[in-house]
Amino acid sequence: MVTYDKTEGMLRIFVNGIPIDDRSVTGDITTSTGAVYIGGNQFWGRDHFNGRIDNVRLYNRSLNIVEVQTNQATPVQ
Repeated sequence: MVTYDKTEGMLRIFVNGIPIDDRSVTGDITTSTGAVYIGGNQFWGRDHFNGRIDNVRLYNRSLNIVEVQTNQATPVQ
């Protein structure tokens, strides 16, 4: 999982609910009103993930460490 908190200027990378890296980052994340593609994209038909993707969650805000760890332990409904 990756979170970005613009207020803190911090991008954090988590693996299995554990923070493994963080970076100081500035600026906005590029947004779009288009469709979200997970495991592929609309432009290159050959770039699709060949496997299973599980437990996808999208948020419109940055999660804190406790929320990330809670989500890690809670099944998607």
